Amino acid sequence: MPRNVLVPPERDAGSQAVLQRELAWRIAFVILGIAFAGGQLLDYATAQGLSSTEPRGYFAEGNPLLAQISDSVTREYVGFALKVALVIFVVAVARLQRRRAIGTGLLLLGTMAGLFGAWSNLNPWR
Repeated sequence: MPRNVLVPPERDAGSQAVLQRELAWRIAFVILGIAFAGGQLLDYATAQGLSSTEPRGYFAEGNPLLAQISDSVTREYVGFALKVALVIFVVAVARLQRRRAIGTGLLLLGTMAGLFGAWSNLNPWR
């Protein structure tokens, strides 16, 4: 009987534990990625709401690239494209990290930054 046919039970149990940890990590990463994207898009949405009351002043402070665009519809589309590009870039960088703590920290920090940006857009003069 070949040696590789019989797998010791402890080796099989160890590999199952590794697979379960890997699956748990992937699920957690997807949840963190969704939270990051949601926080950043919430920041974008509240920024658009603020720009309806402050059409040029807010963007001149917050984003000099968008402040140069005078057409509000174009500014909205370019702002959305920039925000989506930011989300894709940060999630890709977090996924490529060899150490999971760095990618996790990056997504958590980005989520907090998006939520803080949304809060500051809702309360601009406080």
